[in-house]
Amino acid sequence: RARSNNVSAVVGVSQYILGRHLEYGYFNNVPIKRVIHNARDPQSIRLDSVPPARTDGVVRVGFIGRFERVKGLELLLEVFHEINLPNAELWIAGACKGDYGAMLQAKASSAKVRFLGHVSPHEFYPLVDFVVVPSLWNENCSMVVIEALAFGKPVISSRLGGTPEIIRDRENGFLFDTNKPNELAAAVRSLASDEDLRVRMSAAAANSAEPFTNMNKWINQYIELYSTLAP
Repeated sequence: RARSNNVSAVVGVSQYILGRHLEYGYFNNVPIKRVIHNARDPQSIRLDSVPPARTDGVVRVGFIGRFERVKGLELLLEVFHEINLPNAELWIAGACKGDYGAMLQAKASSAKVRFLGHVSPHEFYPLVDFVVVPSLWNENCSMVVIEALAFGKPVISSRLGGTPEIIRDRENGFLFDTNKPNELAAAVRSLASDEDLRVRMSAAAANSAEPFTNMNKWINQYIELYSTLAP
């Protein structure tokens, strides 16, 4: 803690993570404290990918990420099965390895749940209608949230960590309490059953992603900080 005060500036990738360090007594006497959120280069995720034509009338709920307990996929599977939407499928992207992955696949015995394996972001996001990020831990600045919004996909996420700094509840997505699965269920049900809501939130999602995909702005924030510190 004492040595952390010897630096000239500190940057947090979210207000949440910067605040947590300050709460624990780190960087308290540092003169410059900044929040510069993570950013994603549109070219690196091929944001200009052409989405495939959709004519099946099925609403696809998406999850992409590591298969770890803290990612909340088990919670999502339980809620998805419970609400049992007739017109919805859950598409899951990620490497399914080990006993935990096998357990998840066993829980997903329905034909309405598809495990896609490893899929690149530019291939995955155009396939789904909205994305769920049900993390049970504090994501500092989730790149999945940023990528999904950039592709115009509303995001349903747990109300933890730095995610509430990116998702505007009921505008470009929904936030829910991990201790209240009914909130997750209600959000999934709302987006899956209301096409007009999906259209409105999709437009809001794409617009809200601009600060997180503007690489020049992101770089300039660091240049300005370094310039301030330069002798």
